[in-house]
Formats: sequence, C-alpha cells, structure tokens
Amino acid sequence: MLLTEPIEDMTRSLGFADLLAVQDGAADHVEKLLNTAWGSTDSRRLVVCWIRMAMLLQDQSAIDAGLTYGRRIGMEEAKLAAVSDWPTHELYDAADRASLQLAEQMVMDVTLVEAADIEALKTAVGDAATFNTVAALSVFDQCIRLRIMASALVVEVEK
Repeated sequence: MLLTEPIEDMTRSLGFADLLAVQDGAADHVEKLLNTAWGSTDSRRLVVCWIRMAMLLQDQSAIDAGLTYGRRIGMEEAKLAAVSDWPTHELYDAADRASLQLAEQMVMDVTLVEAADIEALKTAVGDAATFNTVAALSVFDQCIRLRIMASALVVEVEK
C-alpha cells in the first residue's frame, strides 16, 4: 500500500536544516531526496526498514521520527514495537522480512548483499517494487549516516 500523505514533517523533524546550515541548500536537497524515497513504494514497509536501519546505526532521533510517522499513518503499535524481532514475529510477512533482511545487510556491509537477497525481495514484491525499495533503502542509509555525521560536526563547531 503506497501512502501519499506528505512526510515533510517527518524529514523536517530530523533536523537537516539546522545540521546542514553551513552548506546553502544542502538540507533542501536531502529532504527532497528523502521525500522521493518515502513516496516510492509501500510506506508501511519502509517505516519498519527506516526504524531498523536507525536502530542499527544507533540514531535515536531517526528511530523516534520513524515511530512517529508510523503512528501517524496508522500502523499497528505492536508491529512498530516488534521491529527488532522481525525475523520471527508473526506481524511481519515475507515482503517485510525480505525488505528488512536487505536493510540490515545494507547497513552492516552492503558488499555482502547477495543475489538471493534480491531474489527474495523480487519474489515477495515484484520487480518494480524491488527497484524502488532498494533505492529507498540506499537513500535511508545515507541520510541517516549523514545526519549522524552532521550532528557530530555541529557539536565540534560549537565547542
């Protein structure tokens, strides 16, 4: 299910405007990239991938933003609470599991993503949704990492 509800509040809540203020227009580009990624495929599946990626990268602000957005679009609280248990939790279907498997691999070591990981996603969601999911996860990974690094830079500049 593709939700078209705007997610600008979610991306704005991540603080890119403040974190990237030293570079004119950078925050706008990052927010546009994120907004495009969020609108590319099943928003509910992307929410759990975002949260899991943020968990692995230990970014509490990104986790909180994902949880808030998930609640705003009406996701089950139990599913949001069980993100860490996705491999065995009954609320996660084959498409969720394939997406989350890929999300975890991308965060930990993208070079270890195997053809079988992509095939599992294709089987679950089809070719077009696979491409859009991979693209969205790539954007999420880089944006969360950028937010973490920009936060560290802001702290360093303020010292």
